Amino acid sequence: MLITSVLVVLLGIGFLVGRLLVEQRRTEIPDEALEPDIAQRIEKFHRVKVEDGRTVWELRAEKADFLEANGRIVVEQPEVSFFASDGQSVVVSGKRGDVTVNGSEVGRIDLTGGIEVQVGQYMLHTPEASWIDEMDSIVASSGVDISGGAISVKGKVMIVEVGSRRVRVVGGVQTTLRAHELRNETTEAAAPAGPSATATASEKSDAAAQ
Repeated sequence: MLITSVLVVLLGIGFLVGRLLVEQRRTEIPDEALEPDIAQRIEKFHRVKVEDGRTVWELRAEKADFLEANGRIVVEQPEVSFFASDGQSVVVSGKRGDVTVNGSEVGRIDLTGGIEVQVGQYMLHTPEASWIDEMDSIVASSGVDISGGAISVKGKVMIVEVGSRRVRVVGGVQTTLRAHELRNETTEAAAPAGPSATATASEKSDAAAQ
């Protein structure tokens, strides 16, 4: 049986989202400014990070423009797959991506345009999202819709912890449980990790009314 936990609002979320928004504004690159700075353009771009013989993440894109001036890579139609140690994956895709490179390492990937995040049986939709290496998490702060199995969740902010595949939703949380599908669920242990909704007391009442 699938159980959705409603948790207390986590300290530090506001700071995290604020920092994310500031960095997003700092990294925005106008389309018309790309051409003069392009050092190299690659079709069918593919990049993989491997540690101790295990694939950690894999990035594929239809096209990649390497910007010499600021060490960035702008990709079109990107798809990024993150692999946990148990072989399970989190897959995120969008229309455009902005990859921050620190030396030979990728420190951050900002995705925009119809973002889809696949976590087990759950599909997450959001306008934009960022993967941040130091957190090993995917963060979306422009609203998110989650659906899968017997549950649908809407909220303002989403954090996906890549390693554990745990999903947290914060702010304006609305949860819908579909009873006929809930009865068909097996056990919580057999189900993939699902979203946990973080809400205030008033938002709990709204979610219960769905």
